[in-house]
Amino acid sequence: MKNNLIIIKSITSSNRFTLSLLILILLNFLMIGKYSTNTDYLNAFIDVNNLFAYNFFVAIVLLISTLNVLHIFENYKNIIIRYKNKRKYFVELIKLVLILNFIIIIINYMLLFTGLNFFAGPIKITNIDGYNITTLVYSIYVLIKKILLFEMISMFFLLLNKNFNKNLSLIISTIITLSLFMAPYHDVYINSFSNFQIFFWDYFVFHKYSSFILETSFFGIYFCINFYILYILSIITIKKIKIIGE
Repeated sequence: MKNNLIIIKSITSSNRFTLSLLILILLNFLMIGKYSTNTDYLNAFIDVNNLFAYNFFVAIVLLISTLNVLHIFENYKNIIIRYKNKRKYFVELIKLVLILNFIIIIINYMLLFTGLNFFAGPIKITNIDGYNITTLVYSIYVLIKKILLFEMISMFFLLLNKNFNKNLSLIISTIITLSLFMAPYHDVYINSFSNFQIFFWDYFVFHKYSSFILETSFFGIYFCINFYILYILSIITIKKIKIIGE
């Protein structure tokens, strides 16, 4: 744990981490002012989270953060060589990526909540049509869902980097982030399993489900599938690593 704190301190004091924070500040205060005016606080929060561009820029920041963690982590050779095996090395790397990117995500939403205080209207708790829940409950769901999705995409960035050469992994990661902005999104009404959305960008934005339980169930299934895929890929990656720190 002490070693991780040393690396985390080094990462948070790096220029790339500062750049990430600057991008988040600009992103939130530029987009919030444009898209949250003339609506109440909670609906504004939901609306901003449904923006393709907003999701795209947050993903870009997480890509920068993931690459920064990898770069700095690999430079701590004196710490890396102390790990007993490849699994320990890779688990510690995963923990660092998820922790640092979680910090980035939380900072992003703190900026969003702050910006909404200036641009959006007051908090009004109203009902979501057809869901039998309030905007407060749905806002909490959106927040939890987006944290999980952004952490999931961070893991894919990490695994791509460890399984492909740097240039190819960067190209694929960039395509993933661009898909959040340029995806062929179609607003559909989802009322049965036959409408299950297989593309990850559909879970970053709003679709109208027949019920809130159906929406949360679909997301739960989708997240579990991806969690299993990430787990399998992690095992493959550990076996592929020839030496610790490679």
